[in-house]
Amino acid sequence: MQAHVIGLIQNKVVHAAAVSTHLTFISETRQHMNSNVGGIDRALRIIIGSALLLTSMTTNSIGLWGVLGMIPIISGFMQYCPLYGLIGFSSCKTAAA
Repeated sequence: MQAHVIGLIQNKVVHAAAVSTHLTFISETRQHMNSNVGGIDRALRIIIGSALLLTSMTTNSIGLWGVLGMIPIISGFMQYCPLYGLIGFSSCKTAAA
C-alpha cells in the first residue's frame, strides 16, 4: 500500500514539473514574440474576422469562412501576426526618440 502511495506521489511530482516546464516555455516564447499589430490594424482584424465568423454562422456550419475568420481574430487579440514577423513589418507605433 505504501509503495502504491509513493508511486502516485512521484507521478504527481513528475506531472507538476512537466506542466511547470511547459508554462515556462510558453512564457519565454511570448516574451520573444514582440507585438507587431497596432491599434487600427488590430481593430480591423477583429471586425473583419467577426464579420467572416458571423457569415459562416448564417449557413449553420462553421466551414471555411469561420476558419478564415478566426485567423484575424486571434492575431488581433494576440497583437501578433506571424506573417508580419516573417517579413519584418509592424503596424505598431514606435516610441518617439
